[in-house]
Amino acid sequence: SDLFLVSLSFGITQVPMLYVFRIMTCDAYYEDPRHVRQPTDHDVCAKHEIEASTARSIALLGGSTTLFGLINLLITGWTIKRLGVKRALSIQIFWPAVRLLVQNIGVSKGSSAGILIVQASQIITIVGGPNGYVLALNSFVADAVEHEGRTGALGRLQGCMLYGAALGFLIGGLVGDAFGILAPFRMTVVLFLLSCAYVVVWLPSTPPPNEDY
Repeated sequence: SDLFLVSLSFGITQVPMLYVFRIMTCDAYYEDPRHVRQPTDHDVCAKHEIEASTARSIALLGGSTTLFGLINLLITGWTIKRLGVKRALSIQIFWPAVRLLVQNIGVSKGSSAGILIVQASQIITIVGGPNGYVLALNSFVADAVEHEGRTGALGRLQGCMLYGAALGFLIGGLVGDAFGILAPFRMTVVLFLLSCAYVVVWLPSTPPPNEDY
């Protein structure tokens, strides 16, 4: 259940993020006094300059997420060895909630400052993110499940993650349309905090692996 909730949380903001970047880029474009909104335009953001700038911002966001995610794998491996799988898992869920809090500030700020805040928030992925979460979760399952059942257990985990992510894309779009574009980001913070509380309270403690052999 926690796996589904976390995967859902990671997916909810993905679709709204594309729309948010387009709106913030559009606002930044019209802050330039040389650019004037035309009241006759059906969509004032439908301009090549805005679309190109949006694409660059999203590409930069994706590239930084990939880079910081790789570093996150190394940090998570070290955390598992030093603190144990349970603590590493809770860390990988808690810090995305912090990242979402920062992104909420960026989305509320809007324009160029908002884009910069959202992009800078990806640095937090180094200490907690989806890559590290999957690594810690797989390590937890490997410790908790006998050898014969690991293949099936890991397969179910992957299926649950894919289902949660797919549903998250849908829910993020629907919530954004119904309650405003900030709603998916605020909702995700709450979901991450609930998931972190679940891990801390309900999952059994796991000591750091013994390397003295």
